[in-house]
Amino acid sequence: MVATAATGSDRDIVVAALTSEQATLASYAALSRTHPAARKRIAPLIGVQRQHVAALAAALQLDSPPPAPTAAEPVRPLGSAVPDLARRAARDRLADCRAVASGSVASTLASMAASHSVVVAEWTPA
Repeated sequence: MVATAATGSDRDIVVAALTSEQATLASYAALSRTHPAARKRIAPLIGVQRQHVAALAAALQLDSPPPAPTAAEPVRPLGSAVPDLARRAARDRLADCRAVASGSVASTLASMAASHSVVVAEWTPA
C-alpha cells in the first residue's frame, strides 16, 4: 500500500488523512492502555494503523511521520469505541479517495477504508 507522491490539492487531503490516521492510532493505543485484558486483540489494530501512517507519510515524501497526538479523544467503553473509530476512519478515507486526483493515492486511501471496514465488521457484535 504505497502511494506515489501527493501533489497540489491531493497533498492537502493526504495531510488531513495522515492527521486523522494518527489520531485513530492514538485512540487505539489509549484503549490498549486502559483495557489491558484486550491488548492482544487491539495490538493488530495498532500495527495496521502504523502502516497507514507510514504509507501516508511516504505519499507526502516525509522521512518519518510527524509526531502523533497523545490524547485523540476520551477513552470510551471498548465495545463501542473500536467500531466507532473504525467506522469514522473508513467513511473519511472513502471520502478522501473520492476527492483526490491521483489514482495511486486514491488506491492507497481506498485500501485504508477497506481495512477500517474490516475492523468494524470484526468488532461489531453479531
